[in-house]
Amino acid sequence: MVDGLGAVSRPVRPVNATAIMLDVLFIEQPTVAAALLQPIRLDIVKRLAQPRSCPELARLLNLPTQQVNYHMRKLTEAGLVDRIDERRIRGTVEGIYQARAASYWLSPNLVGRLGARKTINEAGLSYLLSLAEDLQSDVAKLANAPEPQSCLGVSAYVELKDGGSHSRIFVGFC
Repeated sequence: MVDGLGAVSRPVRPVNATAIMLDVLFIEQPTVAAALLQPIRLDIVKRLAQPRSCPELARLLNLPTQQVNYHMRKLTEAGLVDRIDERRIRGTVEGIYQARAASYWLSPNLVGRLGARKTINEAGLSYLLSLAEDLQSDVAKLANAPEPQSCLGVSAYVELKDGGSHSRIFVGFC
């Protein structure tokens, strides 16, 4: 196979032939979030929906290959990117990488709740945010469950009489 630079490349061996991209990767560890939340690394992950090598990414991002290699190593160590294959080009082995998931969700528990819980009378928005956090966590767990789960979702649009206030509500059961 001839790549975009005219170099002949041959597959060496599949490294992780069974790697399947997850729908959602739910990030609960601060170190993993820190590894992802750097602008260059976010750009790299966004371009790994399809398998790519570090030199390919370097050309796309207009960065030195060594810089992309460094960030790819950090993303791989954090479990955000998989090395799925490798190929030999001009006597060197080049890794082929792919994002571990199509979506990355940060857990609300990374920061946690700041301050005391509000009383029921003050809890309108606070309670809804708490429900949204629980829903996000539950959906992430279901998305990564080894076996498909049967679920039921109900969505409703609520508008108050004054016409200015409205909300979308989602309820799910599994």
